[in-house]
Amino acid sequence: TDHATLVQIVSAWVVSPVLAGVFAVVLYLGAQRWLRHSRIHMVSLDAYTRAGLVLVGAAGAYTLGANNIANVMGVFVPASPFADVWLGNYITITGTQQLFLLGAVAISVGVFTDSYKVMSTVGSQIFKLTPIMALIVVLAHTLALFVFSSEGLQHAIRSVGLPAPPLVPVSSTQAIIGAIMGMAAHIEGKGIG
Repeated sequence: TDHATLVQIVSAWVVSPVLAGVFAVVLYLGAQRWLRHSRIHMVSLDAYTRAGLVLVGAAGAYTLGANNIANVMGVFVPASPFADVWLGNYITITGTQQLFLLGAVAISVGVFTDSYKVMSTVGSQIFKLTPIMALIVVLAHTLALFVFSSEGLQHAIRSVGLPAPPLVPVSSTQAIIGAIMGMAAHIEGKGIG
C-alpha cells in the first residue's frame, strides 16, 4: 500500500543517520582497541590511513552512486528519450542505462565543481576530524548507505527469516552528519576530545 511505502521511506530517512552514528562509534572503538594493541610505527600508520581513505572513498563513491542515481534520474525513466544502442551482436545499451550514465556525469560534475566546500565544512567545522576519524566516518556513512541500497544484503537478511530494510534512497548528507555526530558524542562523552 502507499501508506506502508511512505512509512518505510520516512523510517529509512530517520534510521540512516542513527545507524551511521552507531557504525561510527563501533568502528571507532575497534580502531582505538587495535591501535592500543598494535606496535605500528607512525609513518606506517599514516601510509595505511591514506590507503584506507582511498579504498573507503572508492567504496563510498559506489554506494553513493547506488543510492543517489535513483534520486537524480529515476523520475525521468518513464519519459526517457533515448533509444537502445546496439554495439555489435551481443552488447545493448538501453535507454535507461544511457539515462543513468547521463546522471552519473551530472553527479561527477557536481563533485568536481562544489564538493570541496562541502567536504571542508563537514570535515572541520562540525567536529574536527583526524585522518583516522575521517576514514571511520566515511566507512560508517558507506555502510549506512549500503544497508538501504543493496539488493544482495536485503536477500541475505530475508533468507535467514529477518525483516530487511527497504531499498530506498536515503540522505547521504544525513548519514555523514549522523556518523560525525555519533563519533563526536562518544568522544565528548568520554572526555577524549
